[in-house]
Amino acid sequence: MEENIMKENGFMDSAFLADSIRSTGYNSVENAVAEIIDNSIEAKAKETFIIVSEGDINGKNGITQIAFLDNGTGMGKNTLQLSLKLGASDKREKRKGIGRFGVGLTQASMSICTRVEVYSWQNGIENCKSVYLDLAEVKDNKQTNYYVEDAQIPDEYKKYIHAKWPSFNNDEIDFRNNGTLVIWKRCDRNLPRKVSTLFDNLEINLGKKFRHLIQNKKQRIFLISQYNENLEREILPNDPLFLMENSLVLGDPEKPTEYQLRNGDNFVEPFFEPFLIKNSNDNGEIEVPVEYFDEEERIKKESKVIIKFSIVKEKFYSNKYIEPNPGSQRVGKKFISKYAGISIIRSDREIDFGKFDFADDADYMPVDRWWGCEIRFTPELDEAFGVSNNKQGVILRKIEEEEEKLYKLEENEDDVKPIWLQIRNKIEKTIRDMRKRNSSLRGEKSGNRCNYNSS
Repeated sequence: MEENIMKENGFMDSAFLADSIRSTGYNSVENAVAEIIDNSIEAKAKETFIIVSEGDINGKNGITQIAFLDNGTGMGKNTLQLSLKLGASDKREKRKGIGRFGVGLTQASMSICTRVEVYSWQNGIENCKSVYLDLAEVKDNKQTNYYVEDAQIPDEYKKYIHAKWPSFNNDEIDFRNNGTLVIWKRCDRNLPRKVSTLFDNLEINLGKKFRHLIQNKKQRIFLISQYNENLEREILPNDPLFLMENSLVLGDPEKPTEYQLRNGDNFVEPFFEPFLIKNSNDNGEIEVPVEYFDEEERIKKESKVIIKFSIVKEKFYSNKYIEPNPGSQRVGKKFISKYAGISIIRSDREIDFGKFDFADDADYMPVDRWWGCEIRFTPELDEAFGVSNNKQGVILRKIEEEEEKLYKLEENEDDVKPIWLQIRNKIEKTIRDMRKRNSSLRGEKSGNRCNYNSS
């Protein structure tokens, strides 16, 4: 007998459940969309289409539907039955990939729309099956279970299943054998009115979150408009460390204060270069051994964190090439200023970006716009980093001096220091060196050119 997950059960009624599902902490459409892309990557999809439809909304044209089509492994009946059920996942046990808690598809969808339909097929699209969740029906007690049915994908999406795409180098992209189609219907939250605005935001944010997977050719993400092919584009890596040669934003030494999106003809060079320190490789990466406590086995274990540093190239920053303050120029104001901070990467996917107490607000200076830092870890360190269940953030909190002394006083062989304490010295020292280097290029008194092989 199927489990009735919607029915009143003495402590939560259907209307309350429907409303609470929508309050999930997905604070933007970009984060909700990223959750669906995570599922595609987890299913080993190579290509994912994000297909947006427009229509009349209260007398004005607006976004009515968003669909996600991938060519991953697809889902059988049992997996599809569980796909919209909160917490029904084996990801807790696997803990190796992008996924984690098994709540993403439902929560992400409901943060944007009130009806989600899932179609999935294996060994041919003729084997397609579907399941749905409709919050209006839940509130009216019309939907009290998830039912999997034999189905065909809706007519308006059939044209995407197999085609050559002039917009994408005439590539042939095929979803016929295995795949999944997720459709968000009755979209009513967190959306801009124009498709062009949504695509611009997705291009920047998804390109940043999934840059490593895109760069390594493990995932291609395409933005498709149902009614305006001129808006279509493939998402490029958007590297906040400004190191990737095919990044969304590139520069031209002949025009060092300018930038161009989407690899313009004359804008072909990354703005930054690796910042090399002692024991780093040529890419500016160092391995930092760390300890963590395995909650399941209840023992202390060892792992590693990869930290990577980048610094602005002299030709794009030095007063020899740019007389006015670079931060007041177009590239500084419009783009580089938005990426002052540290990127946190889990399983090749960015889950957070910020300062994380490695520099106080009072100490954060204009030179801090012109260096980059990335911290990478694997899912075994989730608890150590305090990864949130929707993968939108980590806890990387400064430990005050008195608290640090307490850790040392009470330390024993089973104790594990907070992750911030284990990695902070390397990061803080390198930030100071990068600041000095940048100050020296501008001829400022506060710093001297640093030794690139400093510890």
